[in-house]
Amino acid sequence: MSRCMQDFMRAYPKAKVQLEYLRPNKVYDAVLNDTADLGIVSYPAVSNEIDTIPLRSERMVVVCPPGHPLTEHQAVTAEQLRGLDMVCFDGDLIIRREIDRHLRHRSVDIHVAMEFDNIETIKQACRSAPA
Repeated sequence: MSRCMQDFMRAYPKAKVQLEYLRPNKVYDAVLNDTADLGIVSYPAVSNEIDTIPLRSERMVVVCPPGHPLTEHQAVTAEQLRGLDMVCFDGDLIIRREIDRHLRHRSVDIHVAMEFDNIETIKQACRSAPA
């Protein structure tokens, strides 16, 4: 998001933009209550009150600090995550439930070291983690 914001602000320097990372239910509330013009969520809920428009499709990736053993691979399988300490999304978020479902389907257990509610905080935690 930060790169998108920088690009947008360069293109529209007079625009007033406020970026907040909110839990999905709060994003819906902000749009419904007219405190936000738009919101971006993963795994959008079906609603009669809000229209959803696909923004882009992204593949799921693993992030790790430089020098971590997983960085030696071009791609990572769920099985390669078995037993690792992971920084995850909060357990009540849809994206986390989908990740857990995927790992469970492959009989992969991980150790949840930390949980956060947004990707930027997760990336910061991974950036400062020891290899």
